[in-house]
Amino acid sequence: MTTTSISDKLQAFVLYIQKFISVEEGEMINFLEKFEFVSYKQEQSIYTGGKVCQYMFFLSKGIVREEEIWNNKRKITWLTFENEIFTDNYAYISQKVCPQPKNFIACTDVALFRIRIDELRQFYKSKPKWERLGRLIAEQYILLIAQQAEFLLKNDAKHAIKSLWSNALLSFKNCPLPKLPLF
Repeated sequence: MTTTSISDKLQAFVLYIQKFISVEEGEMINFLEKFEFVSYKQEQSIYTGGKVCQYMFFLSKGIVREEEIWNNKRKITWLTFENEIFTDNYAYISQKVCPQPKNFIACTDVALFRIRIDELRQFYKSKPKWERLGRLIAEQYILLIAQQAEFLLKNDAKHAIKSLWSNALLSFKNCPLPKLPLF
């Protein structure tokens, strides 16, 4: 990956953060230096449940699916799209292993930034203004879950897929349909 493309992805991350808080450039640089850029190939595991998730991720390219094992069958429970943050929220909040382990798998080739959760917490403690970012991201996540539930309750599979295609057409071009929920 070229420096320019990493820089472009970093800019998308900065814009995401600025939706929640405004900080001086120096503070932003200090925060961004704590993140590591990583990439995964399609179908590669990003995180496997059964342990406390150590990272919060910002997805800058691709699609990631969250899977859970129910009755010895893999179930897709969530899709994360470009310019969204994801982690095992149970582990993030409780610092314990989630009773229903989650796996994060790359649906497409993905590029993301990640930060160790313990480093993020330390940053929040040293810079109280940034703690607000964590609270607002948590609120956004709760709203997304409510939105997802409402979407699934009000739509049959045909309408759900049609809506997914219209809302994220570019993201789905490289994602095989059997890897999407409802299939």
